[in-house]
Amino acid sequence: MRITKQQLAFGVASAALAAGISSQAQAACTTSDAAVACSDANTVTAVNAAMAGVSGDDLSLSIGANATVEQPGTVVSPTHIGSVAITNNGALGTDLAPVGVSYVGDITSADNAFALTNRGSITGQVSVSGVGGSINVANSGVIGNDSGLQAIYAASGASAYSSSSDTSSDAGVTTTTNNSASSIAGGTVDVAVNAGGSNGAVTAAGVDGASVTIDGAVGSVDQASSVSASSQFGTSADSNTMVSSADTYHYEDHSSTATVGGDASVAIGASGSVSGNVASNGFTSASVTVDGTVGADGDNRTVSANSAGVATTYDSIVDVDYTNGDTSSSNTSGYERTGGDASVAVGANGVIHGSVNAQGDGSATVSNGGLITGPVVANSAIYTQTGSHSASSNSSTSASSGSVSSSESSYGYEYQTLGGTASVVNAAGATIEGNTSATGI
Repeated sequence: MRITKQQLAFGVASAALAAGISSQAQAACTTSDAAVACSDANTVTAVNAAMAGVSGDDLSLSIGANATVEQPGTVVSPTHIGSVAITNNGALGTDLAPVGVSYVGDITSADNAFALTNRGSITGQVSVSGVGGSINVANSGVIGNDSGLQAIYAASGASAYSSSSDTSSDAGVTTTTNNSASSIAGGTVDVAVNAGGSNGAVTAAGVDGASVTIDGAVGSVDQASSVSASSQFGTSADSNTMVSSADTYHYEDHSSTATVGGDASVAIGASGSVSGNVASNGFTSASVTVDGTVGADGDNRTVSANSAGVATTYDSIVDVDYTNGDTSSSNTSGYERTGGDASVAVGANGVIHGSVNAQGDGSATVSNGGLITGPVVANSAIYTQTGSHSASSNSSTSASSGSVSSSESSYGYEYQTLGGTASVVNAAGATIEGNTSATGI
């Protein structure tokens, strides 16, 4: 095919124009040290590439007030593992092509921290996990699209598992030892929905503590969205030893579980609203304060604070004498309550369309100065198993008439009611429409 000079000139001009457009798109994000600033129109792919170009562990991303970040690409996802901060004053995605924020940190580093401040719009979900240090999310804008408000999920905890095994033999005696343990690491998680902000469900889970503050809107009348702050995790350990020879066999097993966690709190301010349930679960303490609104007329929502936990121990021993057939075994277990104080407080302007429950190993309190339409329960008298034991033995002895066998066994369980004080207090002028119950010791 013959190409004319006019066609060639047009092609060169088109290429120059395309190069200029590409240059402008790249220039919409500028980098200075560990900071990336984006303005004008951007793609998710370009923003992620700009962040990936920052050396070192720390990163900050700022999206300007007039900036857009649209597909291709569905999540803005930094990969740095130091101090990571994102500030959005622009628009991430569109109603038909949503864009969210996703970050997975380094759980092994306490220096790894993540912060997100949203004053614009994020049309997809916000998901943060595996952070070794603190997580802070503050929303003063909108997280959602035409199909509904989108969730905020922030979790700092991650579990690890280790195991070992060793076998040795000496003078006909073989000894095998097995050890295993799980651990949990993470920092604090704080999520705030500020006045004027709106989003879907909020989940905050932190090993060292978790808090959620609501001065904006979580969910809507058409979308039930819940709030959860949790600092309740667990670890386990097990060690067993087996010693065997031609004449005897001995086995011991020692295992335990432990509760790990801090304070958990949910605070709903006077301008705040939650369309779904509200839960606060912490092993050190758990609290909910309501000065705004939970649910709507006709709803049956649940507001709960739980600070109850159990740590366990288990010991088992088995002995066998092959020379005479004697055997013996014993098992012992222990249980310990590990929770703290649980409380729910409703202010003078607070309204809960539904029920309230507070349960704590240390104490449980509910105080109401506003309106609760359902039943109220405060419980700090927990009937729990505190221990158990069992033992058995079998033996045989020789006699002139032959061998004589005997066996013995015993077992038992221990239970106890543990806890502290419990109270439900309804202030003058306040209303609880359901039944009330307070059980303590």
